[in-house]
Amino acid sequence: MGFPVDDQEQGNLAQACERLGIPPYTLRMLRQEYATLLSRDPGYGFMPDSDVEMLRRVLRLRDEGHSTGEILASLQTAVTGDPESLDAELAKLAASLARAEQTRRSDRDMLLTALMRTQQELQQLRHELATRERRQARKKKQSLWARLWDF
Repeated sequence: MGFPVDDQEQGNLAQACERLGIPPYTLRMLRQEYATLLSRDPGYGFMPDSDVEMLRRVLRLRDEGHSTGEILASLQTAVTGDPESLDAELAKLAASLARAEQTRRSDRDMLLTALMRTQQELQQLRHELATRERRQARKKKQSLWARLWDF
């Protein structure tokens, strides 16, 4: 059974739960599910800071909607540091960033187009309203003169 060698490097599981903001049963489930990413048998009831940081990354990726397989593949690559796999991962991330940027530009263009159309429609409605008000004012004047000078 291992005990913490350095208080700054390891903390107990309750502290890990507190730092991650998760209940103990979730921590146990994560430790089982992502055991390949964590250090080997750090000691009963203790968890190294590196494992806490790894689980923080796991939780962030899960919140972003990634599957367990995607998380394992992504973080395993980061842990192993194989240059070819890192280059491949970097290329995938660059492609993903380019797609996201293209989507953002497309969405921005669509929103600007919709805004311009809406402004044109508002301008047209204002013009129609002003024309209608002028016509109604002329009718009132005509009817007033017609009543006054009606023979």
